[in-house]
This record gives sequence, structure tokens and C-alpha cells, in this order.
Amino acid sequence: MDEESKTENLGFRVGRRQVPELSGSWNIPPILFILLFVLPGLTAVIYSLYSFARWLLTGIALGPEAPFMLIWGLGFGGFGIALWLVRKKLLKLSPLADLGAQIDMDGRSLQQTLEDRGIQPHFVVNGQPYYDPRELGGRANLLRAANESEMTLLHPTSPPNPESQYLVRPAGQTQENSSSAVNEGNEARVQDVA
Repeated sequence: MDEESKTENLGFRVGRRQVPELSGSWNIPPILFILLFVLPGLTAVIYSLYSFARWLLTGIALGPEAPFMLIWGLGFGGFGIALWLVRKKLLKLSPLADLGAQIDMDGRSLQQTLEDRGIQPHFVVNGQPYYDPRELGGRANLLRAANESEMTLLHPTSPPNPESQYLVRPAGQTQENSSSAVNEGNEARVQDVA
């Protein structure tokens, strides 16, 4: 079997590093599924530690299940924690289609751009590569550019009104008092400069 067919069967291969490939019913494991591993494992470890403490404090012999429960609990709970870490990592990543939608690029041109830049997927989940949006720089975090027809939304509906009646002034001052106070302040500044 030649090298290319090996990499096609194994999934994405980037340089010498093999990208982890996950497949299953979910793209990201749900938290309840993870708890199905963590909670029984934690319970078994707590029971084993309780049995050991009971033996130290009271002299009651350990049952034959205590070492087995400790090993089983560490393995089962450890697998749950590993799933939780994978979930945490996957929540920070985005599939190629979502990245393309964020920056308004089609999937093929985006994948070509990523390959040209040397950006590698972190995981392949159900045949779909997951990338870190931070590796694209700020471009993936920006909203897509507005079309020319949407640019009209950025203009005010009416021209700005420079009338002083809309300006903020201290309470108790009328429009005439505030205008004269502003003029006096300007004259004082001009005299200070001169």
C-alpha cells in the first residue's frame, strides 16, 4: 500500500502529525453523556477511599472489591474527564462550513486559503474538519461585509440638527443664559491665549 492511500484511510494527515478523527452520533459529546462516566467513576473512587480510611481508623479489613473499585473508578472517571476536555476543545473550534459563513467565503476557496497558510484542522469530526477561528486572525471574528444596499442603513434618517436647544446644559439655565455663558467662556480663552 503506498503512502497516499494510507493517509486517505487514516483521515487528515498534516506533515508528520496525524489529526485526530472522531466519528459518532454527535459532533460534540453532550454533557450528560460525559456525566454518565464521571459520576460513577467518582462514586467508585470515593467508596474505595472510604474503605481505605475505615481500615486505617478502625482496623476493619478492606473488602476484595475496594482495590477493584479504585482501579475501575479511576479508569471510568478518567475517560469521562478526557471526554470533557475534548468537548471543551471542540466548543472553541468551528467546522469549515461555519467559518466560511462567518467570513463570507465558499468552502473550497476557504480550504485552499487555509492550506496555503499552513493552518491545520485540530479535529476531524464525522468527516468534517474543525479549525480554530483565532488562527485566521481577526477576519473570522468579524461580521461579513455589508452589501451596497445595506450601506443605506448606516446613514441617519434626518440631517443632524446643530441647534443649541438640543445641547446639554446645566439645570436651571435657559437657552439664552447658556449661549451667553458659552460666549463668555470662549472670550476668556481667547484672552488667555493672547
